Amino acid sequence: MVIRSFGDAAIRAQAAGADAVEIHAAHGYLLTQFLSVHANQRTDEYGGSFKERARFVIEVVAEVRKRVGPDYPILLRISAEEFIKHGYLVEDVIGILPDLVAAGTDVLHASVGTHGSPGGITSAPPEYDAGWNVWRAKKIKDAVNIPVIAVGRFTDPRIADEVVASGDADMVAFGRQLLADPDFLNKAKQGRISDIRRCLACNQGCIERLMLEKGASIRCAINPETGQELLVPKEPAKNLRRVWVIGGGPAGMTAAIEAATLGHEVTLYEKSDHLGGQVYFARQAPFKKVYGDWIDWLAARIESCDVNVRTGVTVTDEMLENGDPEVVILAIGGQKTTPNINGIDQPAVSDAWQVLNREKPAGKKVVIIGAGLIGMETAQRLYS
Repeated sequence: MVIRSFGDAAIRAQAAGADAVEIHAAHGYLLTQFLSVHANQRTDEYGGSFKERARFVIEVVAEVRKRVGPDYPILLRISAEEFIKHGYLVEDVIGILPDLVAAGTDVLHASVGTHGSPGGITSAPPEYDAGWNVWRAKKIKDAVNIPVIAVGRFTDPRIADEVVASGDADMVAFGRQLLADPDFLNKAKQGRISDIRRCLACNQGCIERLMLEKGASIRCAINPETGQELLVPKEPAKNLRRVWVIGGGPAGMTAAIEAATLGHEVTLYEKSDHLGGQVYFARQAPFKKVYGDWIDWLAARIESCDVNVRTGVTVTDEMLENGDPEVVILAIGGQKTTPNINGIDQPAVSDAWQVLNREKPAGKKVVIIGAGLIGMETAQRLYS
């Protein structure tokens, strides 16, 4: 019954005009559960050795092939490695590749991990380099004569090109990157690499939102249009106004860009001498270069949109009265907090921002008060 349902779904997609179907046998869903010795405790023909546990996946592929016909492309996305203690390895998967191909698989999509894998590697965070999973795709490609897709936090089309050119994979898949920038591939084809808004791999608007908010639509932490495409104006504003944006962090910068794109006259005020807000300091922490790249991308967009940027300026009531802005967007963001404890003003005491930004050197022996993310990142920064 379940196997037949996979075939039913495939022919519905085919009838709807889809160019191909991809069977999802990765990331801890039903088909992966059969592959996993942790989930599959069966004692019948669908349990036992890895090849026996793979029987269900193979039969699903065969059913889909039977239903869609011999010439319709079937892709199979599989976790090339379970990435969990005592889980199956890519060498195990290589052993069943002939059976998967014989059943009707045209293309293998080599992902990795399950929802139980540590570090959230099914949606790898920024600590993982682009292409970190390619070597598994390469192992699979060397073992079969069908195309293989690599995946793993790709945001730069040039790196993807290198993977294909080197022969490590035949194709490269992009997921979250297309939420951050739906025009990513068009920009790549046109050579507009610097215009690409690159995914941070923060997982906040996409993965976490779906996990924490039942029924929530997918959003993106750095692309305000994602999930709100029907609400975004498509034409310049009819009534152009003088807009002041107060605050030069990511929210203020994004607001300024959007307002300027609509044709408004925009001035952005920031009381510090730099743009970026708290991210200006967060980018100094280990593995957070991507956040700095994002701020630099916003700053470049600010310049290209002809926004009047005034740093080192604190907006006052008098300025508001004399400047007479028609619209004021307040984007002052978060503020750091300093604990009210004895000795906080001693010369040897620094806050994390000063350490991360290298304003004050730390001594050889350091005590960090606070074990939240900022405290841990500061410790890692000092250690590295």
